[in-house]
Amino acid sequence: MLEEALKNSKEELLMDLEQFVNIDSPSGYEEGIKRFQSLVIERLKRLGAEIIQENVDLPMAGWNVKAVWQGRGKSKILLLAHADTVWECGTAKKRPFSVKGNRAYGPGVSDCKSGIAMILQVISALQKINFEDFSTITFVMNADEEKGSKKSREFIRSCAIGQDIAFCCEAGKAPDALTIWRKGSGQMVLEVYGKASHAGSAPDKGINAVVELCNQIIKMSALGDKKKGTTINFTQIEGSRNPHNVIPDYAQAVASVRAVTNEEFERIEVSAKEIASKPTLDGSKIKVDLLRNRPPMEKTIRSDALVEIMKEIYFKELGLELTTVGSGGASDANIIADICEVIDSVGIVGGNAHHEEEYLELDTIVPRIYLLCRTIMSLNKWI
Repeated sequence: MLEEALKNSKEELLMDLEQFVNIDSPSGYEEGIKRFQSLVIERLKRLGAEIIQENVDLPMAGWNVKAVWQGRGKSKILLLAHADTVWECGTAKKRPFSVKGNRAYGPGVSDCKSGIAMILQVISALQKINFEDFSTITFVMNADEEKGSKKSREFIRSCAIGQDIAFCCEAGKAPDALTIWRKGSGQMVLEVYGKASHAGSAPDKGINAVVELCNQIIKMSALGDKKKGTTINFTQIEGSRNPHNVIPDYAQAVASVRAVTNEEFERIEVSAKEIASKPTLDGSKIKVDLLRNRPPMEKTIRSDALVEIMKEIYFKELGLELTTVGSGGASDANIIADICEVIDSVGIVGGNAHHEEEYLELDTIVPRIYLLCRTIMSLNKWI
């Protein structure tokens, strides 16, 4: 039955995807994002969804959209995908949707417009076979994922409460993998306060903030732990704006911090403050803050059990091998990992996200739609 329901799904998805990709929808571009989201909302309504729209103010334009379908069973399922891309206005005209061989190309083709197109096909297929053995299926579409989901974070989290499982429909990882953990991301902001003095006639009367900053960077970088997957990379540095002949009284550096567990963020924060309490130059003062953007999506026993069910479906019913990976990058899955179980990269396999050669693997369209449909249909074995 499901195979019959998916007979035209590839062609239908590609028709939707061409239309979606050829609309510029960079984060903050209200006209383009709302034009794209309006198309999706119209499709959702035709599929019988109850729609809730929350307007997002500039500069993060668009809507937070919640679409809900009611069933007659027990499982509560959350689907996630985002409408915004990293590509500036005019990119769709320069590089419109195209198909070359077994791949589709275009801005946002895999990140994440194919995920939205896939969800439409999944719901359509389940309806064609009259599958209602679920309590609710909820689809959440936001418009600021590429900017950290700052205006949609609480909306997404509220939608995750009470869900049994969330599937984040970011593109599948090549060659055919799900993402089962993601590092959390944060910023370490390091500030040093020294004392200004003439660099030629009275350097000893000053306290060089730049020198202290360099010493602190070396010490705090060493808090990274390769075995645990923890990285601390200082990526921005700013010295004093004083003239070149003045000992700098202020300097700042910012590091990108990535960790697999919340415990690692706690360790880094405590250790960094301990280091900052012991300046290498007498009289200098150091301030360090660890700002957490997205928490880690940690691997769990429960999600592992569901992944095994998905692997079995993929192999026994399609003859395909499904693998798993982790990622140093973050997604909206990180935002809800402390609320419900979540599996990421459930979408159609793609690659080169945020690159001009971003692509989608056409041969994985039907298998990935089938996998998500069958996983939803098999959830009673898991919950």
